[in-house]
Amino acid sequence: FSLDFLSTAPRTLLAGEFGFLSASGGLAVTGDAILVTGLAANVVNYGGIFATGLAVNVSSAAVTIHNTGDISASGNAALNFGLQSAATNASIYNSGSITGLQNGTDAILIQTGGNTIINTGEIIGTNDDAIQINTNFGSGLVFNRITNFGLISGTGTGFALSLGSDTDIVTNSGTM
Repeated sequence: FSLDFLSTAPRTLLAGEFGFLSASGGLAVTGDAILVTGLAANVVNYGGIFATGLAVNVSSAAVTIHNTGDISASGNAALNFGLQSAATNASIYNSGSITGLQNGTDAILIQTGGNTIINTGEIIGTNDDAIQINTNFGSGLVFNRITNFGLISGTGTGFALSLGSDTDIVTNSGTM
């Protein structure tokens, strides 16, 4: 899909599909905004994605998300990677803002391994974690890489990072 206007209709990406939101494009959805079910799908956001559920819900592998706009959710995580059985090898490149808006909402919730997050923008969890990683594979072979040059912040009782028991690599030149 390609949006250069505001839409209230949720979107689904299948294998290899591409979702693009221009600077004037946006999704404002009651419930989940984008469901990514296909391998190697891509989301590129220059505009805004807002959901009362999950802004982007990923249940597949090798997904890439490029965000220079705003991604936010008020009911659940803004970005959710929920495939719990294997590594997803997803990539998140953020130079915009990813925010969990409501009390107790993670900005990014990852329940898989093998992911890369590069942040030069802002990732903020409201009274919850900015990035929560619940990987507990225990093998030491599946890990997440987080590189921060921007701001990663969990407000209130939240943490900037809440990591699982696997080995994760964190490089911080910004603020956490």
